[in-house]
Amino acid sequence: LTGGVREQILDSMHYNPDSTAIQEASCSLISLVYAKVYDGTISTHETADEIAAVRSAMRGHRKQESLQGAACLALRNFCSALGNSNDRIVAELSASMDDVILASRTHPKSSVVQENVCGALSALSTISDMALSVASSGGIQLIIGAMNEFPGLLSLQNDACNTLLILTSQKENFEAIGTELGIDAIVRCFDGDMAMSEKVCSIIAALSSGEYQVKLNIIEHEIAVNRVIECMFRFPGSSHIQMAGSEIIFNISVDEYIIADIAGLAGIGCLKTAMTQHLDDPLVQEKACKAMAILIPFVDDEILMGNHVGRCVYESMQRHPENDKIQIEGIGALCSLSKKSRDNKEAVAQLGGIIVIINSMVQHLGSIFVQEKGLIALCSLGVLRANKVEIGNDGGIQAIINGMKEHRMSEKIQIGALEAMRQLSPIDANRVRIVNLGGVDSIVESMRVYNTNESIQHNALLTLSSISAESQYQENRIATSTELDAVVDVMRKFPQSEKVQLNACKLLRNYTLAPANVELMRQNEILPVLVQSATANFPSVVEQAQYLIGLF
Repeated sequence: LTGGVREQILDSMHYNPDSTAIQEASCSLISLVYAKVYDGTISTHETADEIAAVRSAMRGHRKQESLQGAACLALRNFCSALGNSNDRIVAELSASMDDVILASRTHPKSSVVQENVCGALSALSTISDMALSVASSGGIQLIIGAMNEFPGLLSLQNDACNTLLILTSQKENFEAIGTELGIDAIVRCFDGDMAMSEKVCSIIAALSSGEYQVKLNIIEHEIAVNRVIECMFRFPGSSHIQMAGSEIIFNISVDEYIIADIAGLAGIGCLKTAMTQHLDDPLVQEKACKAMAILIPFVDDEILMGNHVGRCVYESMQRHPENDKIQIEGIGALCSLSKKSRDNKEAVAQLGGIIVIINSMVQHLGSIFVQEKGLIALCSLGVLRANKVEIGNDGGIQAIINGMKEHRMSEKIQIGALEAMRQLSPIDANRVRIVNLGGVDSIVESMRVYNTNESIQHNALLTLSSISAESQYQENRIATSTELDAVVDVMRKFPQSEKVQLNACKLLRNYTLAPANVELMRQNEILPVLVQSATANFPSVVEQAQYLIGLF
């Protein structure tokens, strides 16, 4: 490296441009020198000249297969010594992309050329913006062609996957990589070791997040999905494979038929293995929970219970209480379990699912997604009377009201909170909690903020009516003038909505259970007119309205 040999090689190439033997030998020598170089161990002031000489050799001897292979290998090895690179070196390497591409096109059946072309493209794509050049010059199609032409050449397959992995960092490359031929070439690499399988899973995970046609090419491939799941079972210790595999399962679950197929391939089992093997890895937990939530509805309860799916999700949420993404996906998975059957609702409660959901809502009050999913889950679990009681005892009502107040401008959370309180209100103790913790005030405030939103107004009336229903164990609730004004206001704003008028009259009928409310209602001059108008417009209101008119 210090004896002037590099200069002599350059001179030899310069003075013998037509000698194929000298040009090829020189490319090989340069390649060997740089194969032993690590960043900072060699002066690179001559590197740009050497790159230029190699490129000149390639252009002067296009048909020489072995020379093209040696030159591509030299270009690959140049990239390992770029610790001291300068603008001219980068410019020369960038210009060499065309020479590498042309070598591939000229020698498509040469294993030597194709192997070293893939290696060169892999190395070049790591430098500056050269990955863009690989794609724009048609390199993706050439790489896939080489993979399919030489499926048994492992070094070629490895370099090709390295390049494709880099190129998948840009979504605009997905369509070119994710063709039927591309998916076929990539899936074939699952036959390699764990390191190769990690690359393959990462490439497919990236592609599966792309456009529908790319997803469809993965789905319709004869064995792609099977190989992903097999790979997850084969390498349970690789967090990289488990994370990427979980992401693939979620991304390609585009309809119920595909989801059912994945479930039939033991998809839930491999996700459970991923979660138990990598409990401390937040990315694996997040991706696996997300995929589980979408598969659960298509898996028999016996299989779910046998795989202890609920326990896996519960432990994940417990292990990562501060990770809002895991909490979001974990609540989603528990909700999917709960929605399947009454037995599942009971099972989720028994394993601690209710308290872990409430704790998540409390700890992540500012997360709109935690609140949304938490409300849906509590509504589902609250179908069972025992769960209604537990939700109330564990602080669920306070969590619901706090979320409603914190995210007043979220229509979904307002409706979800109204539905959750309505679900819990048949328990007398829960009604008392709703009132004492400010639930009614929060409902009235929501009605004020969303005074033109019929859906929220209707849900608010239903919830207030449920809270005000007759109870044999407690005194009937006394409404405030503000609450009554809100009901009057909604009747005025939606005179043509039968469901609003009907449920408003039902609520007013419930108010009459407390004598103090009757007096309050009689003081409102507009209320009798509104009730009579509802009676005239909607026969369904007559029964409720006639009783009210008699009081007025």
